[in-house]
Amino acid sequence: MIKNFDCGCKVDTNNINLDKINQDCPKVWELFCDGLTKGIFQLENNLGSAYSTKIKPHSIPEISDLISLIRPGPLKGEIDGKTMMAHYIDRKNGDEKVEFLHDCLIPILGPTQGMLVYQEGLMAMGKILAGFSDVEVDTLRKGCAKKDAKLLFSLEEQFVNGCDKTKVVTKEQGVALFETIKASARYSFCAAHGCSYAVLGYMTAWIKVHFPLEFYTSWLRHAEDKIDPDEEVRELVANLRKQNIAISLPSPTSLYDNYTLVEDKIVVGLSNLKNIGKTQAIKLIELVNSLCKNPNEISWVEFLYHIADKSNQKAIESLLKVGVFNFGRTREFLLHDLFIWNKLTQREKDLAICGIELLCGQESVCDVITKILTNKINKKRAKTVEDLQLLLTNPPYSLNDTPCKIVKYEKNVLGFTITFALTELSSMYGQTTCREFSDGKSDNLDILCEILKVREYNPKKGQNVGKKMCFLSVEDATARIDAVVFPKELETYKNQIYVNNVVILHGVRSKYNSKSLIVNQVTEI
Repeated sequence: MIKNFDCGCKVDTNNINLDKINQDCPKVWELFCDGLTKGIFQLENNLGSAYSTKIKPHSIPEISDLISLIRPGPLKGEIDGKTMMAHYIDRKNGDEKVEFLHDCLIPILGPTQGMLVYQEGLMAMGKILAGFSDVEVDTLRKGCAKKDAKLLFSLEEQFVNGCDKTKVVTKEQGVALFETIKASARYSFCAAHGCSYAVLGYMTAWIKVHFPLEFYTSWLRHAEDKIDPDEEVRELVANLRKQNIAISLPSPTSLYDNYTLVEDKIVVGLSNLKNIGKTQAIKLIELVNSLCKNPNEISWVEFLYHIADKSNQKAIESLLKVGVFNFGRTREFLLHDLFIWNKLTQREKDLAICGIELLCGQESVCDVITKILTNKINKKRAKTVEDLQLLLTNPPYSLNDTPCKIVKYEKNVLGFTITFALTELSSMYGQTTCREFSDGKSDNLDILCEILKVREYNPKKGQNVGKKMCFLSVEDATARIDAVVFPKELETYKNQIYVNNVVILHGVRSKYNSKSLIVNQVTEI
């Protein structure tokens, strides 16, 4: 089946060949320019996203440059008081003129905005400018490839003298060029490596643009393989919300062991819930199917007797906390009923049930206990069961579901929320959502959000040297964004800045990174 897309791409969905996809899709370049690189090979972290918006690649070689530049050397190595990355960005965007010390460098460094990005450029400079042999050039390459600064610096005199000897450039120019080489001493890619990564990066971006549902489903299914699976899932869900892709909780008629794409939405799998592993998830699904009836017609007591009693109780609690099964009751009611049910003996349950045909009349555990008390049980046990009945009819706390409770349960069991977002509970306080900020809104930046990450940093240069500042990752129901808190503000609001706190961030858009908020004030909710 041939599928045509608005961007002009078309593909046979029965036989997708990534080697034959459109290599110049405008929607893919738009994704890179917007920094939506979560899940894009080599660019999925915040660093890749931030610099993708600055470099705005529009070709495979430019993606290769981006991937190769977000390395220690280009990010930290300075030339004329500015990092190699900063030079590249300014030259790429026309804010800085591309200049070469000598015309012979144009074919070598021209494709990379005049910057020494790859090992091949380094090797060419060694051979052409300094007259290095193949062995000497390879030693020069190893100095960068293996981050061996001592080895690299030991070649400086030989390089400068070689330039003086070949006369392609002057000795003074040779000194200046080796300063550029020193800036690469913290590691640089070979071009083939960068280009291979870029091709894979473009392919994953193309899939994300044209098949977002399948893309996210696959990433969610494999989040468990990441170093921090919970954080990986949270970031993916934040991306889903930003792209208006629906993710839903399991239901009695939609039970799967892992994240599954169902029509136009992604359904959470049972094994994706806390306390439910893959084996337990499959067992739960089999137990539901074993009743041979429409799952929506399973009664509450039938569920307890045939499914809950044959499963891990922590797993059953997780199902009820996120509302996978609700039986027309509140989550708190079902959890309270489950607690009492587990206090009954198996013999008492068997006597009360008396066959599956009677289950439809058993609407709650209270009905079961009433039937138990009509049977012959010893007086001591009868008193215990009567106390349980009293606990059911007069619960010690409210069995109503509140948004706060639902948020708490879903965050604990899922790692994120679906029914409510924490910030929706106090939405009247904020004037701007994270999505609106991400889309470019620059006025009334009072953003109600939850703090997800706090990373402290001690600047080593500039006016804030030695003064602690921090970087934040925050989100609301619409998206996730980054924020910066400078030393003065951090000292003032340090007691409000911690993970999981819900706050209003007042600030302005960063001039250096347009996707980041500079925090001026923090108000705790």
